[in-house]
Amino acid sequence: MTKAVDGSEWDIYLLAGISSTAAIFRECKRELLRRFREAGREPVVRELLPYGDNSQSIVRQLLDVGSDLARLRLPGRWRSGGKEAADEIRKFSLGRRVLLIGHSGGGVAAYEAAVLLRAEGAIRDFRIVMVGSPKVPIRMLPAERVSYFVAIDENGQQVDPVTRLGSWGGWARNGRGFFLLESV
Repeated sequence: MTKAVDGSEWDIYLLAGISSTAAIFRECKRELLRRFREAGREPVVRELLPYGDNSQSIVRQLLDVGSDLARLRLPGRWRSGGKEAADEIRKFSLGRRVLLIGHSGGGVAAYEAAVLLRAEGAIRDFRIVMVGSPKVPIRMLPAERVSYFVAIDENGQQVDPVTRLGSWGGWARNGRGFFLLESV
């Protein structure tokens, strides 16, 4: 169990994007464990593959991430990596504080899982770290609980095409009832 600065416990989840292997977070998990143990804490770090692994159809995984991006803008009943992640988190961390670190599509699943878990009161507190993820409209959760990181080159330009997907604004209806992408 991880103890935060205020003495309360946190569970850490690493959420992978599409076409990942079970070993994607091996070094990240090792480093998290090392750093927390140096600080006198014994963390719980779990790895999730909410869209499946690299042995499954990449087309299906892309569709699943796409449906999660759409659901966060236009709620519906598609399959959901966020729901898959929320189900796993609920099993182990009900009523606890949760840190969700999502890479690529895993960042989308992390955000959606936090929305679901917070709405039902299943987690006490949460933080989300999105690394190289598509953008999602951060309006269903307090924005200060979400951090977003992108890779940049020596000129300060984003180099990961995945981070160009999505938007912070989401969708809204115009005066005629048509859905338009909001700019933020």
